Amino acid sequence: MNNDKLKNYIAKTAYNIGFGAKKNFASFDIVNNLNEYISILSMIIGVLALVFEIFNAKIISATLLIFGIIGLYINKFDKGVEEYEKYGVLYLKLYNQLHLLYNEVDASDDILRKEILEEVKHIEEEFYNNNISKQVYFSDLLAHFKFYYQFQTEWIVKELNLTFWKDKIPNSLKVIIILFLIIVLIVIFFSQLFMKNICN
Repeated sequence: MNNDKLKNYIAKTAYNIGFGAKKNFASFDIVNNLNEYISILSMIIGVLALVFEIFNAKIISATLLIFGIIGLYINKFDKGVEEYEKYGVLYLKLYNQLHLLYNEVDASDDILRKEILEEVKHIEEEFYNNNISKQVYFSDLLAHFKFYYQFQTEWIVKELNLTFWKDKIPNSLKVIIILFLIIVLIVIFFSQLFMKNICN
């Protein structure tokens, strides 16, 4: 394997491991913090409902109920919250090892390249043997943000030629954006149709 192929292989492996680290940290953050935010928001709205009539609306009550259901869903992950942090830290260490190996490739000869390849395979094996498959919903969205915008990934982005729309925006967010645009277009169409009927 030549230098370019080895660097590409290391970058792909680092992408998987680094994203895995950030996904675990995202799940940890969601489980650790979201219920607190929901509780605080519910209390604030409850107090405001005592003072202002507008906060007694059914839509606000329904929204609070939905947030309560989300809180119940998140509670089932409370038992394993430390695991998310543990594996996130482990993956971060593996990621950093891969970054060091990546930087060593250019100055390597055939023997050193083989040693680097073996070490990368060992890191991959450790990654596959230590994982949590059950993650919190929407941890992908937060993981994308954490991976690309709070993490040193320029070397991976450059090596793998990652682009903004294709790689940095999660597919689930793309679906949400497309659905939102479709709904906006439908609302505009029907509001114009409604206005025409009123004017006639």
